Amino acid sequence: MLARNKKIFKIGLKDLTNSLEIFVNQKKINFTLDKEKTLSEVLLALNEWGENSNLIIYSLKVDGEEIFHFGNQEKTDPIMQKIDIRHIKKIECVMLSEITYTIYVLNDFKVYLSHFKTLDDDNFSKSLPALEIYLNYFKKAFKLAEKILKLEKHFSSFKTLLKDLEIEFFKIKNQTKKYKESNFEKIIDRLISFIDESEFKFNLIIMNSFLNQKDYALKNLLENSLIFLSQLEDHLVVSSVNFQKSQTHLALQKLIEAVNGLELLFVIMSELNKKLKNENAFHLIEKNFNRYQSELDTLLNQIKESLNKKDFIEISDVLEYEIKEIIPSIKKDFASLMSEVEKTATH
Repeated sequence: MLARNKKIFKIGLKDLTNSLEIFVNQKKINFTLDKEKTLSEVLLALNEWGENSNLIIYSLKVDGEEIFHFGNQEKTDPIMQKIDIRHIKKIECVMLSEITYTIYVLNDFKVYLSHFKTLDDDNFSKSLPALEIYLNYFKKAFKLAEKILKLEKHFSSFKTLLKDLEIEFFKIKNQTKKYKESNFEKIIDRLISFIDESEFKFNLIIMNSFLNQKDYALKNLLENSLIFLSQLEDHLVVSSVNFQKSQTHLALQKLIEAVNGLELLFVIMSELNKKLKNENAFHLIEKNFNRYQSELDTLLNQIKESLNKKDFIEISDVLEYEIKEIIPSIKKDFASLMSEVEKTATH
């Protein structure tokens, strides 16, 4: 339970030594302990507290050691159920809003899939318990993504692939098939390909959903924007390369997404302007933001003119050598703002 008016987080075990500290998003929480005795029970209480604020545990450290945390793992993880809370001095967790959590999961998924593709039969067998946790984690995450983004139709092919992956997994787990004899790798390749094709589109929708929230933390906006800018940077190169290879249809599709991304960037900068107009940190880079918007607006008009002339080489050059060169400066300013916001939060 969380007594919001007193800012006290109540989770149990009154007879516990007072040496335990709990940090959520780098902030120490004041709490009283009543009856919980294990790490599992404390994390369940933390999850319940987070749900009241629409927050989800994304990462977890216990006494400085990172522990894999996926979904409601503490309900079933036998190790967490055995760890006596009296042996722990410090718990640190990162909690994210549903939308931010979804962004992070989309970015993580491909990395995990690629890892499992590299394993041989023996190592794969040893990794089965971890993989089962990953699968459950991603199923939960994408169910959440569907709810937030209302993308049931677009997600249908992804869900089918995820289901196929799960079927192959259980065939291997039940020893009816060996890893290298299964379709596991082929399905992973198709999933990675799907993510490559859809990742930026998803993140455009996620960022729009995030900005449409009535209330959001400035720090979350900057965190999500930095991820988004990195993806936009990559997307500009992909679109440019497609034009160079005369893959015009695909290049135009990627170009539309990139232009939508740049227009969204204008919205993000406008939001930062509103939220930070009285902050000294923003005054230092306000001129930069105005310059970025002016330069990008000019380049977008240049792209429109090139499209009318069907000059795809010129479009490719504008994307890769002009627009892309502006993005690192914007990222640097966003990172500076993030640093200032974090400093303000700690004072």
